[in-house]
Amino acid sequence: EVRAGVETLLRVGIDATLGATMDGELLVRDAVTGPRYRVIRAARPGTRVVLGADLARVADSLLLPEDGVARLRTDRHRLRVGLHHQFERDAALFYGLTWLSPEFEQQPEGQLVGSFQLRWRF
Repeated sequence: EVRAGVETLLRVGIDATLGATMDGELLVRDAVTGPRYRVIRAARPGTRVVLGADLARVADSLLLPEDGVARLRTDRHRLRVGLHHQFERDAALFYGLTWLSPEFEQQPEGQLVGSFQLRWRF
């Protein structure tokens, strides 16, 4: 990923999917936390585990300006794991956890954030 605007950065990473096939599905990435989630689904029941990691090099950020109190860290890391489950009928569930490294020098530690998506057609 290459991004310019509010934040200018270059990000590289890897993702792996274990479990039931996801052929014919389209996955997109959550920009903040990083997990991929399904937007076009093939309604095949099953469970999938998704794992991923990435590293970003941040050039600048309007959120943490150079003349501000907080000093921007140039490297950011994300580690993530998620679980997709497609039920027999028109219901699907995703839950994921992502560890985000500190984004500025004064941030004492990284943070753990969760993601949740429930799809239920009725």
